[in-house]
Formats: sequence, structure tokens, C-alpha cells
Amino acid sequence: MQATNSVNIIPFDPNNSMNVNSWLKYFNDKCQEYNLDDKCQEYNLDDKWKLNNITAYLKNSALTEYVNSYDTIKTWEEFVSFLTERYISPIGQNSYYEPVNEARNLALQRTIDYHNKNKIRSDARFVDKKFNPGDLVVYEEFHYPNTRKLSPPFSGPYEIIKQCSEVTYEINKPNPLTKQATQIVHISKLRCFHSPDKLKLSHE
Repeated sequence: MQATNSVNIIPFDPNNSMNVNSWLKYFNDKCQEYNLDDKCQEYNLDDKWKLNNITAYLKNSALTEYVNSYDTIKTWEEFVSFLTERYISPIGQNSYYEPVNEARNLALQRTIDYHNKNKIRSDARFVDKKFNPGDLVVYEEFHYPNTRKLSPPFSGPYEIIKQCSEVTYEINKPNPLTKQATQIVHISKLRCFHSPDKLKLSHE
């Protein structure tokens, strides 16, 4: 901070809006409250106005008083906050330290390793399903919150009309949103339909 005689640029807390005269009065009152008149003097702004840097004077005076009466003054934190300047970062706003790139590369590599590890576990349980046009399937319905616990998890049976892609099929399930008679669904929502008439128990 450059030397100045302006009171407005002294870095007091803008939320408290305490000026120099108020701070000096508060400082002197605190000294008298704790019976420290022998250790701190009554500061007058008019006597010190000749100084080029009133901010440095206030800081040095407060620091000297704090050092001399460290064991006596217990409320230093109450008025030291008024001397706090705004924090200035040692680097620019758009600058960063070199280890940031190293951390990003490490995070990317660990993400890839974690993905490959999960892929191995998923592939071990994966069951390849293929449906042909004309097959009967059931569709896994989405259960909204607060629905009945005994609601059927599947609906159907529906007939496979055609295969749209490797993982999507078109079935003759009405779509309530588009008002169409068919719907394109993901293969993960489909299960093979087994008719109860053809179901046989193991002991039969």
C-alpha cells in the first residue's frame, strides 16, 4: 500500500464501517477497561496526522501494545479483525501451479483403471440376450415412489416387432406419451416370456 493521508483507504472491515477516530476511541477504551493505562498511551489522530502512512502507524502501535500486554489482554481478536487487509493470492487468478497437471493426469489414469476393473466384474455376470421378431417378452416397469409394494414388476407379454439397434427393440407396447401403438425400449428392460401353460415343475 502506498503512503497516503486519506482515511478512506485504511483497510478496516467494510461491514463494520469503523473509521480511524472510532478505532482509536475503541482502542483507548479497551486499555482503560483492563487498567492498562501504564502500558498504552492515549493516541490522538491530530498529533499523528503528520505521518505519511497512518495505516502503518496504527498497525505498529497495535502490535506493540499486543506484545507488551499479551498475558493481560484477552480480547485482542475483537479489534485485530479491523486491521485485516484483503488477501492477495501469490499467483494470478487464471494461473495455477505445475502439480495441477500432474494431479489431473493421475486422476484420469486412476479413473481408467477403476473403469477397467469394474468392466471385468460386469463382464463376468453379463448374459448376452438376443431377441428375434415375433418373440414374446415382458417389460420391466418403472416403479414410482410410494407405489404399492405388491405391484407387478413386469408387464406384458409383448411381441418383438423389429430390432432397431444392437441394444434397442421395438415392441407392441402402447406409449402413453406419444400416443403411439409401439414403443422402442432398451434390451435391459426386456425378459423372455415363458407361458404358464408350458411351465413344468421338476418333479413332473
